[in-house]
Amino acid sequence: ILFSGTRPRENGGNELWLHNRDTNKSSVIKNLSQNTTGNFDRIKSNIVKFNDKLYFIGTENGEANNQLWESDGTTAGTRLIKQLYNSSLGDTLKNLFLENGKLFIATVDQLWISDGTSVGTVMLTENYYNTKFFSLNDKIYFWHDFYDKEVLMVSDGTVSGTKVFKTFEPTNGSYGTNS
Repeated sequence: ILFSGTRPRENGGNELWLHNRDTNKSSVIKNLSQNTTGNFDRIKSNIVKFNDKLYFIGTENGEANNQLWESDGTTAGTRLIKQLYNSSLGDTLKNLFLENGKLFIATVDQLWISDGTSVGTVMLTENYYNTKFFSLNDKIYFWHDFYDKEVLMVSDGTVSGTKVFKTFEPTNGSYGTNS
């Protein structure tokens, strides 16, 4: 069983762990950052199984750094796939989810898609609301942030297929809801 676990910061902080059910013991698989003085999580998202490997957002460089990692459950097989972006320090929401056999990566500022490779990890859009994603007919729907309007976006998992579905204009100074 692979999981994100925390030990005292001076010993490495939040890391990727393996629990062996036969021995009932857990150990760190990979220490993502040798910097033990930083007060930040190394594993920053949920862990998702995709194409027989596990994927998560992590960092080896500090709290504002966001990277896509994969693991096969071994130290040698846990590796950085792609540097995604650097965010503000308060940027905490990161989520990976599968939809129609595609791996989506949702952060506060960006939506990405990945096939598990560096080249196949592509940003689809920026500046969307931190909202739930809904799927219908092999597409996902989510709210995009356009400050003076609310825009429902749709994506089929491609850059060209990520676009405005419907724009909602405010009425009487109020906006709709994005939840």
